[in-house]
Amino acid sequence: WSSSSFRPVSLELDTRYQIPEQILHSVIQWEWNIGEETSPLQHLRVIGHLPTSQKMDASQFDRANWFCTNVIIVRHGQSDNNTTYELIRSRFGDSLTPEQFEVELNKIHEPDCRVSSVGVSQSKALAEHIAAGKLNTLKQARSWKVLSSPMKRCLMTTQLIAAGFGPDYPVTVHPRFFESDGCFKKDEDGNSVGMPGMTKAEVEGRFPGFQCLPGMENGWFADRPGKETAGEFKLRTEELIDVLWTMHGDHLRDAQQRRQQEVLEGVPDAEKKPLDDRDLGYFIVAHGNLIRALISKLLGTFAMVAVDNTGLSFLQLWSTVDGQNRFASVQYCNRVDHLLHIDGGSLISGS
Repeated sequence: WSSSSFRPVSLELDTRYQIPEQILHSVIQWEWNIGEETSPLQHLRVIGHLPTSQKMDASQFDRANWFCTNVIIVRHGQSDNNTTYELIRSRFGDSLTPEQFEVELNKIHEPDCRVSSVGVSQSKALAEHIAAGKLNTLKQARSWKVLSSPMKRCLMTTQLIAAGFGPDYPVTVHPRFFESDGCFKKDEDGNSVGMPGMTKAEVEGRFPGFQCLPGMENGWFADRPGKETAGEFKLRTEELIDVLWTMHGDHLRDAQQRRQQEVLEGVPDAEKKPLDDRDLGYFIVAHGNLIRALISKLLGTFAMVAVDNTGLSFLQLWSTVDGQNRFASVQYCNRVDHLLHIDGGSLISGS
C-alpha cells in the first residue's frame, strides 16, 4: 500500500492482490477528495456487501442517515530502539549469526526507550505542519482529542506534536495503546522479564497537561511476568477495536443529545437537520505494529502497511444514526508530507 518510494495521497485497495475473495463482503472502497465538500457517500463504490444484520434499502445511503467519526493515527518519531539494528550492523557487519545478533540486540534494547534526535526533528516538523494549517485532514473536524500510548517514545512525540494544536493542549494517555511485546528486558538466560512501565504519577508529573486513564497506578505493564505474547497482542487489538467503536458511539450519543436540546429550545427545523458529526475527531499517537493490526482488523483482512516514523493514517468510522449498520474506511496510510521537503526527505525513516 505504501513504501519508501511511493507514498499515496489516498489509499487504493486493489482487489486483485490485497483482498482475498472470501472477505470481500466486509470491504468498502471510496473515491473521495478530502478537500471537497461533497459527501463521500455520493462517491461510494461497494466492492462487496456492506456488513449488516439486515437488508438495507436505498434510502439508508442518504448522508443524513449516516454518522462519521474521523480518526487520525500517527506513529511515534524515531526511537532509540529503532536505530539498534543499524548500530549492530555498523559494528559487526554481516559476521554475526542470528543468535549472536539477538544477544547484541538484547544488550542495547531499552524496555521503554525515548525518541532519538531524529525522532524529535520528525515530531517538531509535524507540529509545524499542523500549526501552519497544512494538514488538511484536520478540517474534517472542528476540534480534535489527542490520545497517546503510555510508552515514552509516544509520550515525547505527543508532547511535541500537541504544541502544533495550541499551547498547553490537553492529552489523554490510554494504557492499552502500547506496542506489541509491551515493556520487558531479557535476563542472563535470555528469558523475557516484564517491566512495569511508567506510572500515572510519573507520566502526569513529567508531562504537564497529560491525563492518564485508569490502569496505570502501578505502571501500564505492571504485574506482567514477561513480554506480551502474539495471542495476547491479538486479543488486545480486538479490545482496542472495541475502544474505537465505543468512541464513535459516545460521539454519536453526544450529537443526539445536542439535537434533543435544540428541539427543547425550539431551534427551527432542529429535527430535520442531519446530526453534526464534524464537531470532534480523534488524533492518536501509537506504534507501527499496532497501527497495522488495527487497520487489518477494521478491514477484515491482513494489511502489510508501511508505517514510517510520524507517518499519518486517516480512518473513518461510519454507522447509521440508529446504530444498526456500521463500517470502517481507510482514507490514506503513511502520509509524511511534513518530512518530504526537509533535506530531500532525509528525515523519513522506519518503513
